[in-house]
Amino acid sequence: MKRELNLRERKKMMARIAIEEAALRLFLEKGYENTSIEDIANAVVLSPRTFFRYFASKEDVVFASWRDFHDTARSAFEQQPAGITLYDALEDIFTQLGELHQRRRDHFYLLSRVILTTPELQPGYLYRMVSIEPLLREFISKHWGEQYDPLQIRFIAATTLTAFRVALQCWLEEETHTDLPAIIQAYMAQLKKGLFLEQTSS
Repeated sequence: MKRELNLRERKKMMARIAIEEAALRLFLEKGYENTSIEDIANAVVLSPRTFFRYFASKEDVVFASWRDFHDTARSAFEQQPAGITLYDALEDIFTQLGELHQRRRDHFYLLSRVILTTPELQPGYLYRMVSIEPLLREFISKHWGEQYDPLQIRFIAATTLTAFRVALQCWLEEETHTDLPAIIQAYMAQLKKGLFLEQTSS
């Protein structure tokens, strides 16, 4: 169970979010290269010195939400009960990641637009997206290592992560604001038979 944030921590979190949102909007309006730290600080009525209390650089602002992504993934790994099937565990993990994005859809929509229009940020995005793959392989190996060999585990981790990435991209491109967890579950269902995940409990 997560500890409830105190007032100071909530204020700090709100300030970080305000800086993130202001920065992303400025990057879209002016371009990433043409936006300075001072521009971002001015947009939220802060000094540049105060900005650096929260973020180390413009790139740090862009990818700040990935800390939540990794924290959610790690928490989802730890929450999986003994005896759960591999398919159900993977579906739950990626559904939780989908719920994180669903809660902050406007933020992730802005982020995706910034990344799509800023080639220099795209390698960083791809790196962060695939960086949970080793954690996913480790999780599968720990609980299902006797049922799958290392090549199969690598394939399962890479394939399910790709399905999540494609579901996320489709969701961000839609204007109807459909339910991302539902899209993820539909994609996972299509993978189920092909990856032989039906009856493999831990």
